[in-house]
Amino acid sequence: MKQIYTYCFFIFLLLCKIASAQIVNAIIITAPACNNATLGSAKVKVTNTNPPYTYLWSDGQITATANDLVPNIYTIKVTDGLSKDTTITVIIPEMTCEMVPELFFTPNADGYNDTWSIGNSQYFSNALVLVYNRWGQKVYEHYGLYHLPWDGKDLLGVNVPDASYFYIVFKDRDKKSELIKGSVSIIR
Repeated sequence: MKQIYTYCFFIFLLLCKIASAQIVNAIIITAPACNNATLGSAKVKVTNTNPPYTYLWSDGQITATANDLVPNIYTIKVTDGLSKDTTITVIIPEMTCEMVPELFFTPNADGYNDTWSIGNSQYFSNALVLVYNRWGQKVYEHYGLYHLPWDGKDLLGVNVPDASYFYIVFKDRDKKSELIKGSVSIIR
């Protein structure tokens, strides 16, 4: 009697393995870089006893890893060796980023922190940076890509005194609604 019971249990396990569809272990998503400077990717990891697997992404890619994905919703149809399939949905998020101005800089020509850095500025090619002193006089203005940072000199090229200055940074000078305001200190 024991042998028959064990035999039935073995057949049950065998039937379960044959009828099972693939199991998705993980989906690894790499989001696009700031303002989509580089595109995203996604990789599907599948385990099952019925390889080989075929993949069909909604954008036409046919491998487990899809590259050059723009922010969107994608589906992946994974089919195993027994023609059983599973459809998976992947969301590639849009990565928006903000310009991040430093709070201070030290334009003392020592080679460290001599100019005012604005993080992520390389992604904003149409930016407008304005800096004012405490009396509201403009001391610095820059249009376009912020590749030559402010060095602590006014519009005439004269060093401004150590103090706090107020800035307005427009991510796009044509869209004045997207702005960042704050203050930056010069410490020599």
